[in-house]
Amino acid sequence: MDELRDNQMSRGLTQALYKYLPDSWIDFYIKKTRTAYTAKVKNWNSTKLTDINGKRLLEEVSNAIDSFKESGGGVKEFGTEITMDTYDILVPKCGVNSDIIAEIDPMTFFCSNPKCSKVHTFNNTSMFSKSNKKCSNCGSSLKQINFVYACKCGWAGPIQLLPCTNENHKFKNMTNGKNYTFICRTCGISREWRKKCPECGMTLYTKNALDMSIFIPKSLTLIDLVHSEKEKFLSDEKLGSKLVISYWLGKIEKTKFENFVKDGIRNITEEEKSEKINERMEIFIKQGIPAEYAKKAAIIAIEEDYSNKDINESIKFIDSNINILDRQYLNKIAISFLEYDTILNSTNISTLDDAVSIAKTLNTNANPAEFRQIAKKAGIRYTQVSGNVPFVFTSYGYTRKESDPGEGVFLRGFPPEHYSKKNIYANKLVTEGVLFEFDRKRILNWLLKNSFVCKEDLSCDLNNDKELKIWFLNNINVQEIKTFTKIDDTNNKITSCIYTLIHSISHSLIRQAAQLCGLDKNSLSEYIFANVPAVFIYCQNSQGFNLGALFNIFQAYFDKWINSTISEVQKCVFDPICIDRDKACSGCIYLNEVSCQHFNKDLDRRYLNGWFDKITKKRIYGFWEEFNG
Repeated sequence: MDELRDNQMSRGLTQALYKYLPDSWIDFYIKKTRTAYTAKVKNWNSTKLTDINGKRLLEEVSNAIDSFKESGGGVKEFGTEITMDTYDILVPKCGVNSDIIAEIDPMTFFCSNPKCSKVHTFNNTSMFSKSNKKCSNCGSSLKQINFVYACKCGWAGPIQLLPCTNENHKFKNMTNGKNYTFICRTCGISREWRKKCPECGMTLYTKNALDMSIFIPKSLTLIDLVHSEKEKFLSDEKLGSKLVISYWLGKIEKTKFENFVKDGIRNITEEEKSEKINERMEIFIKQGIPAEYAKKAAIIAIEEDYSNKDINESIKFIDSNINILDRQYLNKIAISFLEYDTILNSTNISTLDDAVSIAKTLNTNANPAEFRQIAKKAGIRYTQVSGNVPFVFTSYGYTRKESDPGEGVFLRGFPPEHYSKKNIYANKLVTEGVLFEFDRKRILNWLLKNSFVCKEDLSCDLNNDKELKIWFLNNINVQEIKTFTKIDDTNNKITSCIYTLIHSISHSLIRQAAQLCGLDKNSLSEYIFANVPAVFIYCQNSQGFNLGALFNIFQAYFDKWINSTISEVQKCVFDPICIDRDKACSGCIYLNEVSCQHFNKDLDRRYLNGWFDKITKKRIYGFWEEFNG
């Protein structure tokens, strides 16, 4: 054990949150002997993650777990309530990674001498070390059998030596055979590597412990608003969500909204009002204004300061134009707009105009004169690259063997570090990304052209941006966009079509960005704002840092990025099966689950390229067909 403690590994926090979680198997390297082993993460020695909105994070975790259950999966070890009273949000301590404790596992080894192949088992790491890692039979070195059993119910365990069925032989001369068997050297009886799951009874066969299906972490990401006065305003004020939406719609100008956020919604009694008028009048008199005029000016000033006229008009406008009645849903929409506002106003941004100027200076093979026109033809209303965007990344559980919820598939929580509470793991990440806001009018015309909506559904002026924003608020039901479930396109046709469109665009852009900027596509993730509609493609690599790659591709190669994305998405190695039957697949626009917000649900290349069914004569007009034409 002491030898292993001397072989500590330094890992980034984000990497730990995805690859080194409790109950997972990892590769472990002994520096001194240059030997690799498989080890199991037993536990973390963590500290509480502070300076985040824990209540909001746990609510999103609870929603994700509920979505897993609603989609037909089971859950274990989470408890009945996921709140700040029942859960801790933990992060591994900084420094060398002695704060993530792992032990060699499985503890089953075999002799490396082919003529021997005797299997050895040890109760713990200490016993293994005392053996000098040598075969007790011939003295040759031992090799680990790094195979484990895993069940979709969530149980998993290491391979263990099976005895000979002959009672006289048992474990004495069991050797490592071919085709995943143990063989008794004395009588030749073979024992296949299989067992019954001790929890659900399913027959299990072994897999390599490092196989990705053995441990599939479930995670989610939020834009961190904890330092935002706007989030506090949203939490404290009963009318906060309606005022945030009013600000988004342009009914409250930025300065006034920021004053509301800073000072709150001010309501005073008549007595307080009289006192403030007298205070203001005295100030005016000291400034040389006659008392009679000073009083009139003070009354006007105080009534202006404490008038809620703008608030009342905004609330009346929202109540008259927005069809959302549920306060919790309104709050969800308002938070989304605050997140969007955080990206728009990050401390380090570069717009498309900036990109044009920079590309000209760099003198690359890009054509900056076409940047704006290409964005317009691709249906992009506005775009910018943003740095210093704050995120909270969390892992809240895991599945085994199967990722999607289904019969017998269980989502399991992590073992508690402090038995008074359960726990999830999280980390704060500051990163960069590219924001794409899509042309609302263009999307509605696309819906009309495909008869996904009729003209009666579009009760708005397509040339009035405020009315377009209201339409998207009223017609995109974000409550139906659940993590593990495909959107019900029968009862939520508009939501399904628009979300599928922007989700497919997002995946296409991510895959092509990875080709151009040198980052692995699994290092890029998406954050979708369906009601805007927009998507933020950001860097979230396993080491937890970025290299300015997205700034570079945006500023120097914007035209190449968009053009190549639209070109590449037209083809798939699995066509025509993909385009005709599956609509999307791993050969074209699927992403790793850590990169996709919606687990590769609701994707359709036909919405981008267009498609014609020769049998049914069905025609779908692609959002990018005009670009290609």
